[in-house]
Amino acid sequence: MQIDSRDAEDEDDAQGKLRQAREESRNMELTFIAKDPDSVPDGSPALYRTDRKSWIVQGWAVTDPAALAVLDLPEGETCVEIPDRLIPYFQTRT
Repeated sequence: MQIDSRDAEDEDDAQGKLRQAREESRNMELTFIAKDPDSVPDGSPALYRTDRKSWIVQGWAVTDPAALAVLDLPEGETCVEIPDRLIPYFQTRT
């Protein structure tokens, strides 16, 4: 039986995608980092660090059609706006 190297690459790719899907399906742990100190009383925008080495940003929904057209967001993605004063909180903690 002859094995085509493309079949092996496809299988490796499929296994990698399966591993990624398993990781993404587990519950995400969040650590609160900061909220906008000038946000009274609703506590938004806010920043959270995940156990997946990523960030969750809670902010104001971007609804401006021109801005959304420029962003060209793919299916399943969204964007939020946050103020400059939260940028200093973007750092990893060890």
